[in-house]
Amino acid sequence: MPHRTPTQPRAWSERLLSLLLAAVLLIGAVPGLTLTASAEHWADEYLDQLVDWGVIRPDQASDPDRPITRADFMAIVNRAYGYTKKAADMPFTDVDVSDWFYDDVSIAYNTGYISGTSPTTVSPNYVLNREMAVFILGKNMMLKETPGEDMSFSDSRDISTWARGVIKTAIDTGIASGYPSNRFAPEDKVTLAQMAVFVTHCIGTPVQQPGEHSLGGVFDNVTITSSDVTLKDTTIAGDLYVSGGVGLGGIKLEN
Repeated sequence: MPHRTPTQPRAWSERLLSLLLAAVLLIGAVPGLTLTASAEHWADEYLDQLVDWGVIRPDQASDPDRPITRADFMAIVNRAYGYTKKAADMPFTDVDVSDWFYDDVSIAYNTGYISGTSPTTVSPNYVLNREMAVFILGKNMMLKETPGEDMSFSDSRDISTWARGVIKTAIDTGIASGYPSNRFAPEDKVTLAQMAVFVTHCIGTPVQQPGEHSLGGVFDNVTITSSDVTLKDTTIAGDLYVSGGVGLGGIKLEN
C-alpha cells in the first residue's frame, strides 16, 4: 500500500504555486494581455483640480465620460463659486425636499443663474447639453454678448439664437472651445470631463479662504469665493471675479 509522507501535500502546493507564477509571467509576455494600470484620461488634470478645490469628490472623478444632469451642474457650480444661500421658496414641482439636489437647486435659483424649464419645472434630471452649459457659465461670469454672426465652426448656425452671443464671447476668452473637427456641437451631452475643463477655465485661480493672499503673477482669472479677503501684490493677466457667494463681505485689494 502506498505510503503518503507528510511532505507530499507541501510538494503539491509548491507545484501549484509555481504553475500560477508561470501563468502570470506568460500572460504578461503576450501583447495586449499585459497587466497594466488603467489608462490616463485626457481630462485628469482638470478633474484633479476640481477635487483639490473641493468641488467634486475623488470617487466622482472616476467616471469622467458620464453625461451630467442639470442637478449635477448646479452642484458643481455652487461649490466652485461658494454659493450657499438658499431660496426662501421655489416654484418647481419636480424637486422634492427629499431629493439629494434639493438644496443645490434652491441655491442656484436664489443666486439667479438657473431659471426653470417652465414656470413650474426645473428638470433636474435632464442631461445638460453644451450650449446650455457654456451659456449659463457665461452668464454666471457676467460675460457680455458679442454681437454679429459667428462662423467659427461648421455648425455655428446650429447654436440657438439666445445662446450665440454669450457662447461667442466664451470662445473668444478661452472658456470654451470646439472639437478638432471644427464643430461646436451645441446639442451634444456635456460630460463630467468637459464640465471640469469649463469650470477650471472660468475659475482660474480660486481664493477660497479668508485672510491675506499674495499671488504674484497670475496668467489666468482669479476668483474670490470667500469673504474677508485681502488680495495684495498680485498681477492678473485675466479677469478678477468676486463671487456672488461672497456677498458684501470685506474684500480689499492692495497693489
